[in-house]
Amino acid sequence: MRPGDIARRVLLGAACEITRLRDGLVYLAAGSLRLEQIRAHVAQSWNDYNTQDAEIASGLFKWEQVLSAEFIADRDRVLLVGAGTGRDIVALADRGARVTGVEPSARAAATARRVIAERRLPASIVEGFFEDLDLTESFDVVLFSNFCLSYIPGSSRRVDVLKRARTRLSPGGRVIVSTLFRQRPPRGRPVRIGRFAGWLTRSDWRVEDGDLFHAVPGHPPGLFYEHFFGPGEIEREGGDAGLSVVGRGADPHDEPFVVFAAGSGYLP
Repeated sequence: MRPGDIARRVLLGAACEITRLRDGLVYLAAGSLRLEQIRAHVAQSWNDYNTQDAEIASGLFKWEQVLSAEFIADRDRVLLVGAGTGRDIVALADRGARVTGVEPSARAAATARRVIAERRLPASIVEGFFEDLDLTESFDVVLFSNFCLSYIPGSSRRVDVLKRARTRLSPGGRVIVSTLFRQRPPRGRPVRIGRFAGWLTRSDWRVEDGDLFHAVPGHPPGLFYEHFFGPGEIEREGGDAGLSVVGRGADPHDEPFVVFAAGSGYLP
């Protein structure tokens, strides 16, 4: 074997070990955080997403257009969870829907309020996490925005969120979610490291299979969290929340969306 080949093999092996070490450290840090810290990182990660007026006015994605045409009527009352800076609000309100947006990022919520006021849209924004708010209105549709449910840590917490969404439905209402999906979601050694860190530090949550973390450079550094659903996982969580599947589909990247209605549980 030539010296150059030996050097490449050594360097690639070292790079793989460094990657494993980096991933282990990220999950070790993530597992030791409190739930409120994880949620703060989630909210912060969306502060600067879709902030330009052209992005906000860009309309629904192709798959969202198909979804909304079939499951959202023009005059529906829509509760939009994860409203961001208002892209979905503008598109739905322009069709005549009455939209109430929920957004935990203060910066994104402020931008959405400005857009609503400037366009005089039939919409409003409530700042905060959906699971913390005491909403009393009923809605024809509870729409979780693009992959929003995948940024809620913990299966039991996602089930509770879906239960809360079900209680806000008017008769015949729908809950619509889109999820990050993988046939083989993240699991194994990093997840075990994260769970051990949670046990060791007595954190109030635990890393689960499917949870993915990335370190975000900054001062101080941040953490980006997302959950990848495995086959049948979102249907099971919906069933545990008392919802049944009435529609499904996929976006161009094969990320699925599921439409639920209040019912006795999971229907395949």
